[in-house]
Amino acid sequence: MSTEKVSVRELLLTGEGLSVASVNEIRQRVQGDPAAYEEVRDLVREAADSAESTRKSRADGKVAYAQGMALWLLGRYEEAAEALGSLEGRADVKYYLGSALAEAGRWEEAAKVLGAVPKKSDWYLDAQVLLAEVSAKLGKTDEAQALLEALPAETHESAEYWATRGLTAELAGEVAVARELYHRALELDPDHPKSLFRLAYSLDLSGSDDQAVELYERCVNLERTHINALVNLGVLYEDRGDTRRAIQCYERVLAAVPTHGRARLYLKDAQATLSEVVDEVELKRRDQLERVLGTPISDFELSVRSQKCLEQMNIHTLGDLTRVTEVDLLARKNFGETSLAEIKAVMSQKSLRLGQALEESEVARATASTTRSRKEAELASKLAAPLGELELSVRSRRCMEELKLKTVGELTQKTEDDLLACGNFGQVSLAEVKERLAELGLKLKSGA
Repeated sequence: MSTEKVSVRELLLTGEGLSVASVNEIRQRVQGDPAAYEEVRDLVREAADSAESTRKSRADGKVAYAQGMALWLLGRYEEAAEALGSLEGRADVKYYLGSALAEAGRWEEAAKVLGAVPKKSDWYLDAQVLLAEVSAKLGKTDEAQALLEALPAETHESAEYWATRGLTAELAGEVAVARELYHRALELDPDHPKSLFRLAYSLDLSGSDDQAVELYERCVNLERTHINALVNLGVLYEDRGDTRRAIQCYERVLAAVPTHGRARLYLKDAQATLSEVVDEVELKRRDQLERVLGTPISDFELSVRSQKCLEQMNIHTLGDLTRVTEVDLLARKNFGETSLAEIKAVMSQKSLRLGQALEESEVARATASTTRSRKEAELASKLAAPLGELELSVRSRRCMEELKLKTVGELTQKTEDDLLACGNFGQVSLAEVKERLAELGLKLKSGA
């Protein structure tokens, strides 16, 4: 079916099995259009609220399907597997459940699910290609090769097929062969994310950093939630000293998967490195400025009139001049426009100006005030946000309902003991709530 003129929301909420080609089209829309991406995120929240409000916890098949596929499209594979795992029987669900499990690194479970996709279904051949990939990642490269060789010729027109053959060769230690196969996949589909990533990764390992960066960048431009590509690209940016771009990569990972441990660690290290670099540059700048500001007025060939006037005003260095204005100087007896022009020329030679220190002090005060106001507004916004934005598990959300909590701010007024007093709310749920709050820079109220 064509997906171009139908909203993503409508496509997913039909509950009907979408072909692999249709889902790939939807995925391209979601990855390339911010509005479609937000539409899918909204659908996840609404589906979760619907399941919770009816206390059916995904008993509604359409809701479960929409939620599972939306999570899959967002790259939140563990959650997608949980939602899709609640459905029974359908071939398309088995395929996407197997895909989610594979992306989550749960290879054995993925192999079992993919092997159960019915042979007469529209998803069988795609499932077999994916099963070959999973087998290769389990170390069963001979089995993976046999699966691929058994597929009909029509699958050879697919970039996915050649990418899987490339991965099988790569994991069997045949690196050169693998690269040729990835190139073959990219000849069929120059924008095939898996081939771009695997080829980039292979080049990355061999030290071909420039080529790897180029391919990783193409990959993440096509697929904004390609977590592994973003992490690896961030590392390469750091190796090049481009810490700001590395930070952007890690932040994109955490926007998609807030619990991603490596990205959180790498982001913290990168931010610390950037802070050190900024501090070092700032220290050098200040040191140079201090030396200039300490330059004695006597080093410059000023007129006698100007020198006497400055001495009377107790001005001995360029730094002293930055703390007076033109008005201050012109107010002195026998100090006119000629003397003023003379001094301004001296200041200009050193990229300084009269009254500069006074202006900077005023700007600093205004900036500090603005920063405080902005931080206060940001905090107020966080506290006023509905609890749904934390995207908590069903068990945690039930505790929030039991306590009649509606906003993040209300949650922060509760202690750990308050939450643990809720039925079926244990340490795992508590850790989840604390982690979600920590992502916002917030925490629970301290106990008495």
